[in-house]
Amino acid sequence: MPIGDVGDWEQIYAQDFTESVARGSFLTSRYTDQLLAYDGPDTSGKGRYDAESVLSVQDGRLTWDIGTRDGVPRVAGVAVRHPGTGWGEQYGRYSFRLRADVAPGYKVVGILWPDSDDWGEGEIDFPEVNELTGEETIYANRFRPGSGAGAPGAAERFTTDVPLAGTGWHTATIEWAPDALTFLLDGEEVGTFTDGVPDTAFHLVLQVETELYGSAPDPGTSGRVEVDWVTMYDYAP
Repeated sequence: MPIGDVGDWEQIYAQDFTESVARGSFLTSRYTDQLLAYDGPDTSGKGRYDAESVLSVQDGRLTWDIGTRDGVPRVAGVAVRHPGTGWGEQYGRYSFRLRADVAPGYKVVGILWPDSDDWGEGEIDFPEVNELTGEETIYANRFRPGSGAGAPGAAERFTTDVPLAGTGWHTATIEWAPDALTFLLDGEEVGTFTDGVPDTAFHLVLQVETELYGSAPDPGTSGRVEVDWVTMYDYAP
């Protein structure tokens, strides 16, 4: 796990998941001081965010065990709280190391989401993969801030030729400054937006969900998504 400042970025959070937590106990663990898990129907409506049955910490990794239980695909998401504000921040650097099994019907996305919960302020997504097949590749997506509440501007993306599922560990980094929004995968730049950069407070979300456009996952499909570490930095030029 990287420790220390990086250029104009002052490190304010580093989580290495050193304390194990069994599945079913995450919501009462010490991690919830900084990691807020949420429950309810997932984004597509085909699954359910269910941290209690999905999340654990094993072998130094935050672990999602996804699959169908009691007839419902079980997934989970966690929001990472800024230690200074208790929620999000305006501008920052976010980096984490992750891997995923092949699990068709499920997807993974890292999100910077508005603290206000108003999508009209924009959205930043990286890494995103539409489905955990061995073919779907990682991309970065940005919704521009819109002109009204709940209505973001246009979505634009940078693509890669790197699948997430079944390809081992990858490090994803978002660098969000006032004049540039840069995405890096395994240390290599994926792309930079220099206009339409969101400018309100956002927070980081690590989300595993059912894929958005097809049918529900096969009940026999299961898999594991793991995050090895998470770091966060303030913008401090």
